[in-house]
Amino acid sequence: MVSDIKKSYPGKLILLYLLYTVTHYLITFLCECTFSIYLQSTVVSSFKIHTREYIMLHHNDYHSLGSGKIHTIIERRTKGIIDFIELLIMNAYLNFVYLFAIYVKMYSSIGRELMFFNLGVLVVYLTFCFGSSFILKRKREKANSDWNECSNRIYGILNNYDVIKSYNNDTLEISKLNEKCFSLELSYFYFDTVCNLTKFCQVLLTILPNSIVIYLVLTGRGFLSLATFGKLSLYHKHVMSLKGNMENFGREILKFTQAYTDVTDSQLIGKQLDNNNNNGRNITSFNEKIEFKDFTLFIKDNLLINKLNLTIYKGDKVAIVGKNGSGKSSLVKTLLRFYEYEGDVFIDNKNMNDISVTSQRELISYIPQNPYIIEGTVIENLKYSNKRITNKEIKDICLDFNTHDIFAKLQDGYMTNVGESGKFLSGGQKQQLSFMRGVIKNSEIFLIDEPTANLDTLAEKELINRVFTKLNEKTVFLIIHNFEYLKDFDKIIGFHNQQVKLYENY
Repeated sequence: MVSDIKKSYPGKLILLYLLYTVTHYLITFLCECTFSIYLQSTVVSSFKIHTREYIMLHHNDYHSLGSGKIHTIIERRTKGIIDFIELLIMNAYLNFVYLFAIYVKMYSSIGRELMFFNLGVLVVYLTFCFGSSFILKRKREKANSDWNECSNRIYGILNNYDVIKSYNNDTLEISKLNEKCFSLELSYFYFDTVCNLTKFCQVLLTILPNSIVIYLVLTGRGFLSLATFGKLSLYHKHVMSLKGNMENFGREILKFTQAYTDVTDSQLIGKQLDNNNNNGRNITSFNEKIEFKDFTLFIKDNLLINKLNLTIYKGDKVAIVGKNGSGKSSLVKTLLRFYEYEGDVFIDNKNMNDISVTSQRELISYIPQNPYIIEGTVIENLKYSNKRITNKEIKDICLDFNTHDIFAKLQDGYMTNVGESGKFLSGGQKQQLSFMRGVIKNSEIFLIDEPTANLDTLAEKELINRVFTKLNEKTVFLIIHNFEYLKDFDKIIGFHNQQVKLYENY
């Protein structure tokens, strides 16, 4: 009969075979594509959401973590989410279905008594798994913490490559890293030991109960429904299937614990957000003055400024001088709302604490001591402070400030790629780029932190001259070390031994 079918319908059989096979793999392919799209979308969303969480941290809390540690946490939390989804959708659901099917078969073929016995074993097994997961969570958190510290150390080494090589301190830095790595190694050893011990106990929980069942059957002391070879063989088959699925379930609980710990170990608990004042009143202009009244500033419990009282009027050019670490940059950054302070600061008679952080920063062009250069082109860096400005307007401003040739003479002019952190630019070019980015923002208030650090004498003189000629209507706070230029400033704020004095002239 089979030969007759083969002779009569060979083409049809082949087509049906191909149809079923191709349909099966097509459905599998579509499911995998759908899951992959969902997974990759989740990865992208996770990176964006987690990065935003850390960017929104208050200045102090952000720097207390460190860039290397934050980068590691973001990557680990994202991977944890991927693992969690894969465990939940691909594994846990299927294992639950398989377990349910085995118990149904056991009930129908062996009987209710042994089915409930093995159901009790499963309850004990899962109770142990979830109980041990709390211990694993603590061990994983410690391992994650040591990983963060190690990552921060590596980030610091890579970020200071030039200095390390110039002082021949390769061995020193690696030895310091080794201390961090030893702690990391120890933490993961403890974590892995607890994991392996948990797996061993899980295996015992699947073997021992049914060893007792078989012993009772063989000695005639219980479960006599399994007294025949056929029933005992069938029961053993069900138990082995159950054992395999329970072990899978146990491994997934361990992985779930690890993924859950990685996702929730954000280091954000107790941290303050930067935008907690964004419900304050918006200000759109600066018209009159900035007043400090009994202004006191502590940084990490160190008193930097004690009861400062001064008034800066619109258009004033203010020099800030003093030793390194005396509080010059901290005073400037207070106007950016990076630090908490005691006393009061008023902008046009409005208390700074009542002003929206975002709107206040819109009034300020900040030019830091260490220029922050984003990866991209020169023009992208210049536009970073003002997204609405055109390329032509940027070039016109650079011409007006006599910096056009600095950028135009680069390999591709304004379209030159500056590289990671501006590695293709010289120190002076980066400083000029940072200065012009602040100029292009065109804010009412300029906070300039040692802008001439990487400039030669002529370039330094030209830059200071631009502050007085091109920014003549702006209010400028400028941290400076060259006393030669102090005579040109309207006011001088001097820092010395926790004392701050205001001088009307040099």
